[in-house]
Amino acid sequence: MKHTPGPWEVDPSNLFSVTLPSDREGTCVALCSWIGHYEGRLRSEGQANAKLIAASPDLLDACKEALAFLEVVAPSRSLGPGALRKTRVNLITAIKKAEEEA
Repeated sequence: MKHTPGPWEVDPSNLFSVTLPSDREGTCVALCSWIGHYEGRLRSEGQANAKLIAASPDLLDACKEALAFLEVVAPSRSLGPGALRKTRVNLITAIKKAEEEA
């Protein structure tokens, strides 16, 4: 299953809702709620979660571009145990986590 194509945005009328800006119907991609009261940490976390989710398609694209760039400038066979190898593994892990079948 493939995710809904981006871009996504936080709905300005509901800061806990992630929608498609191109969709006039306001199709909800995700709704971030909080447990408890409307004020304080839980409210701000719900809004922060909505912002992170809205950025997800862009973040996935950035990971893919970074991995492709890394493969050109430092192919996996040339990477030692240092930071570049760890970065490559982290990028691959993040991409798989986003794209693997449920």
